Order: sequence, then C-alpha cells, then structure tokens
Amino acid sequence: MQLISSFKREGIKIGQKRIVMRQIKKRFGVVPSEIEARLDALTADELDELGESLFDFRSITDVENWLARHQPNGHAAPPSLSA
Repeated sequence: MQLISSFKREGIKIGQKRIVMRQIKKRFGVVPSEIEARLDALTADELDELGESLFDFRSITDVENWLARHQPNGHAAPPSLSA
C-alpha cells in the first residue's frame, strides 16, 4: 500500500510540474533548461505555491528570483539563471 502511495504522490508531482511548465511557457515563452531542472527539486506544495505566484510575475526574472528564494537544503542559488 505504501508503494502505491509513493507512486501516486510522484505522479501528482509530475502533473503539477507539467502544469507549471505550461504556465511559464504560455506567459514568458521558452522555459530555460535551468528553470526546468530547478522545478524538479521543488516539493508538490512548492509547485502549487509557484503556480499561484505566476499570476503576479511580470517576467522570467520573477520566476528565477522565486526559485532562488526556494532553494532546497538551504543552498545558495546562482546569481542569475539567465547568465
């Protein structure tokens, strides 16, 4: 039963990432591979939060800044993903 729950949670997270990717692409155009990779490290709750925050963002830089503030394990983010 726990194995099934693990697969289910992973499937939900994949779906959330897919939706967020589509939202970013629709709003800002091409999604840099660095952003896509950083989305993989987010939790399901963080993906939800990012999806909601996208309504307030004006540029891809806002996405980069949001991701910089939500680094896993407290690691510092690179200064800019678009560099």
